[in-house]
Amino acid sequence: MRLAVQLFFANGGTDAVVLRIDGEDAAATLAGAGLDALDAVARFDLLCLPGLYADSAPTAIPTIAAALEAASRYCGRRGAILLIDPLPDWQTADDVVSGPSSIGAITTTVQRQNAAAFFPNLLVASAGGHAACAPAGAIAGVIARTDKARGIWKAPAGLEATIAGTIGLASSVTTTHAAVLRDVGMNTIREIPDAGIVPWGARLLGGATRDDPEWKYIAVRRLSIFLEHSIDAGTAWVVFEPNDEPLWATVRRSVEAFLLSLLRSGAFAGTTPGEAYFVKCGPDTMTQDEIDSGVVNILVGFAPLRPAEFVTFRIQRRTTDDD
Repeated sequence: MRLAVQLFFANGGTDAVVLRIDGEDAAATLAGAGLDALDAVARFDLLCLPGLYADSAPTAIPTIAAALEAASRYCGRRGAILLIDPLPDWQTADDVVSGPSSIGAITTTVQRQNAAAFFPNLLVASAGGHAACAPAGAIAGVIARTDKARGIWKAPAGLEATIAGTIGLASSVTTTHAAVLRDVGMNTIREIPDAGIVPWGARLLGGATRDDPEWKYIAVRRLSIFLEHSIDAGTAWVVFEPNDEPLWATVRRSVEAFLLSLLRSGAFAGTTPGEAYFVKCGPDTMTQDEIDSGVVNILVGFAPLRPAEFVTFRIQRRTTDDD
């Protein structure tokens, strides 16, 4: 058995890398040291695991759950989102939400802020008529296409997010089914008249309506990751600067200029910088001991399009007097 690990990049929707992890049991291999093979890839945004469900019998569920947990934790470390396919046995909403092979059974220990799940499988044309196809790869393509056309802050779902190359769905999803599945954090894929087959939800696993998690939506989580990585990389120069007000003011201006460009592109809620974001770097973000030891704390907050509540994160840098 071989598990193909697909890595997708949100840089235009054209790049993809496929690494193959050999093993008799793909899920067990992934839950072990298999993910170490991905360390060679410098950056990726979305992780799909085609072939993970070679055996979806109830006895295999603990191994599948361990593999998904490991993958979600790895995505957390790498700043990516894991896209989870439906089990082959899931034919109805009841199959998804209850029983020994439910979504809860395979995601009990998954880091829910780093993963999103989709149902049902897609149907694609084959020599025999049609065949079921796991949707995660197609969803990754929709996300990359949305990133290019609208920006990483746009939810990759709805009437504009048509999944190309499909001829139907392996299971029908009604409005009632969609509501039931949303309550357990599952995104549905639906066939909408005059629109085609589209993702009808863009929540993380933690976005179950009965919960109030820190991270609920794919787009908000990915935007936050993008901002953190970009600001971290863009402030690497502070390491050789004196840790005082001129440095802090330059940091604030630099980060604010970056966020203003995103505001003008439609990334945030609000129409003015004060409504859309804030940047703090100075005595209100650092203690005197931290300043004396060269620590630079940058506190950033932004208002995503949905929900329009501020999300904050902190980036820490350290200055040095070494040449």
